[in-house]
This record gives sequence, structure tokens and C-alpha cells, in this order.
Amino acid sequence: MRLLIFGLFILLGCNGQRLEHKSELIKLIDQLPTIKTPVTFHSDKSPIGLKINQELLDSLRSKIPGYGILGKLFETGDFVAIVGIVPNDTGSPQVLIFDRAGKEIDSYLVYETAGGDMGFTSKNVVTIYPNRDIVFIDSTWTMKINEDSTDIIQGTDSFTVATERYRITDKGKFEKLR
Repeated sequence: MRLLIFGLFILLGCNGQRLEHKSELIKLIDQLPTIKTPVTFHSDKSPIGLKINQELLDSLRSKIPGYGILGKLFETGDFVAIVGIVPNDTGSPQVLIFDRAGKEIDSYLVYETAGGDMGFTSKNVVTIYPNRDIVFIDSTWTMKINEDSTDIIQGTDSFTVATERYRITDKGKFEKLR
């Protein structure tokens, strides 16, 4: 019985120490509001973030430069997943996963193929579900371009749709599902 009590005492003591050593980044992330899932992002629409305290936003920007925080997606005993916008051509949301010490475990750029140019347009729709599954849908419209690359050739349209599935594992890694 004494051994059991001693073991519980050590276990609780170690757990308390782990929480004391949380990084400043994780302390800030813990303050973020949680985004209710399922949540869907459309590459042709601007994602709407949660109302987040400006001081908290400023503090997070200093820790993750160039990242526009939308909110917290998932939280487990081992990791926390947040989502924000990165400054790229599509303004893609990006999911970042950190361990409880504040070290980045993995990341996922939500709009994998979104973009466009003459003769090519790709739109992405991505849904993140409460069970940490992610469904990525890419719609691509292509058209041939004339010889001098000044215009599309009418009647050469092609449209494809592709779907990919991912999951955030219990270890906080993105895994492609078959």
C-alpha cells in the first residue's frame, strides 16, 4: 500500500513539474479560443477568425512571425493544434502542431494546390472534423493556351476533382490515409 501511495506521489509530482516547464508559447496558445469542428475552409473565400485579445495576438506574432492566428483546433495531453493564415499567394490556412514543451511537431498547409494562371485554376475545399480527420478536395480547371501564350483556346476545357484524406495521429503527426 505504501508503495502504491509513493508511486502516485511521484507520478503527481512529475506531472506538476512537466506543467511548470511549459514554454511561453504553449502558455499563450492555451489562452486561445477553440474553433468548433467540423470547420471548412474554401480557397476562394476568406476564413473568418475568432475574436482574440489583441495583446495575446501581439504576443503570439512575436513567437510565430508572419502567422495570422485563427484559433486552437485540438488539444490533447501530448500536443496542441492551432490554425492560422500564412502570407502566401492564396492566404492559405496552416495547421501547426506543438508538443507541450512548445516544439513544433508537424504542420499542414491547407490549400495544397490552390492558385491560378492563364489556362489553369485550382480551388481547394478542406474540412477538418472533430475526430481529427481532414478531407481535402481539389477542383482543377485547365484550358490550352495559343502558340504565343496570349489567350486560351476556346473549347479545350478540362475539369478534374481529386480527394485526399488525412488524419492527425495521437502523436500529433499528419498521416495520409489510403
